[in-house]
Amino acid sequence: MDTVERFYPNGGLANRFYPAGIGVHDTAGNLAMTTEVLIVRAAIKEDQIPLNEALKNYRNDFLKYKTSGDGLYADGSFIQHKNHPYNNWYGALFINRVAEISYLIIKSGV
Repeated sequence: MDTVERFYPNGGLANRFYPAGIGVHDTAGNLAMTTEVLIVRAAIKEDQIPLNEALKNYRNDFLKYKTSGDGLYADGSFIQHKNHPYNNWYGALFINRVAEISYLIIKSGV
């Protein structure tokens, strides 16, 4: 958990920090990966803050089709890094992680 705490201080997810203090905002596939990590962190540490952040991402980002930027589009395409179609790696990763996150949320009863 020390590593998770270092890069995602205070259970926050909106911005992660590298050791040099450079802030990075995760989107789409990367956001799905880090959201899953924070759900597990919330369960281990019994901490509501990262769980609330994960639920916000799930409801506001993962379950809505995008019309611009990174994410899943209504036509089934998936964009990552602003304008690159990644239906294979990032797209598959996104779908798999969102399915796993859905399972964890359903099983947690929140």
